[in-house]
Amino acid sequence: MKLLRSVLCAVVLAGAAHPAVAETFSFPDTPDGRKVLAVDFHIHTVFSDGTVWPNIRVTEAMSEGLSAISLTEHIELTVQKKYLAKIDGLVDKNQAHAIARDYSESRVLRDGQERVNVIRGAEITRGFGHFNCIYTTDNNRLHVPQREDDPAVLTDTDAASYVETVNSLAEANRQGAFCFWNHPYAPGQNAGSMAPRKIHREMLDKKLIGGIEVANGGGIFYDAIDTAMKYDLAIIGGSDIHGPARWREGSHRTVTLVLAQDLGDTAMKEAVEARQTVALYSNTLIGRSGPVTRIIEGALTVSLMPPSRGWHVMQYPVKIENGSSMPFTLEIDPRLTPFNQPDIITVDANSAKTVVMFRQPDEALGFKARVLNTHVDGRHRAQVTLPFE
Repeated sequence: MKLLRSVLCAVVLAGAAHPAVAETFSFPDTPDGRKVLAVDFHIHTVFSDGTVWPNIRVTEAMSEGLSAISLTEHIELTVQKKYLAKIDGLVDKNQAHAIARDYSESRVLRDGQERVNVIRGAEITRGFGHFNCIYTTDNNRLHVPQREDDPAVLTDTDAASYVETVNSLAEANRQGAFCFWNHPYAPGQNAGSMAPRKIHREMLDKKLIGGIEVANGGGIFYDAIDTAMKYDLAIIGGSDIHGPARWREGSHRTVTLVLAQDLGDTAMKEAVEARQTVALYSNTLIGRSGPVTRIIEGALTVSLMPPSRGWHVMQYPVKIENGSSMPFTLEIDPRLTPFNQPDIITVDANSAKTVVMFRQPDEALGFKARVLNTHVDGRHRAQVTLPFE
């Protein structure tokens, strides 16, 4: 119980450390017509070790422009157990989802709010790793009743704990869920190495997990990016939020950007399973080259402006417009010969910047740049060629 109180206190203090700031996610469609949906697949409430009621998570999501959230409560842990409804003495692990889903629908009907899709999910919490499963149908079937609120379950790495975890993951997969490995640095992992161990490789071989968090809350895990590429895993970013949503000024929630064919639940799940995901962490896109490039191509437009004479030479202005809610830092191809700017510029969110060139840009070649606030295909930067409008 002392451990649980310590965890709860740490969560409250961590939440209080972040001053509030309004930050709304917004991205134009990609050139191939996909919707770019900001989603948080890793959230907690009082139904595990969080400090807020589920409807608060819906309100936060609506204010931040999220398309979907999943309340992924620890199935082994419920700090406020004595205050919550139970089935045969055990907390119903579907309650958080039901409360949030109903509240989201009521806000749509009552206030005309944009709908936030509430996806049923759960977190399996063991000593050799934490695993989120989203699109479950019954979280109670993932549960091991005799281990509920047993502090040892959070650190156990014995064979019995492994079998219990595999059984829970297998049940989630039978329900049609998509499971991924959370913050692979902890617990039970050597801080110097986040590469999968034997037990994780077995889970990967059995197709029990199909994704991995490469960014969680305030941390990015470079080894996890390499693991995602090596094992063909969906790239996930999640807030892992426990207290109220309060972000430092100029920052934002860590989320997953899902490139879906439409706004529907089915399209979103299909996109996740097809690895059409990008983690957005600290205004940095992390993912495979294809999805990351399509997000950038949808957000940025480049226009040639009328040339003029100045400083005894002809000047050729190029206007770069950013229609998204995140900034982009561009290293301009030196062959474009910027005149009034260094070759590295930042185009702020929902704004435009004009760069003057020494020579007339070749429209056929397009505007070439390296996007520095990206990590693609491991630890590379995205290279884009944008057409002139």
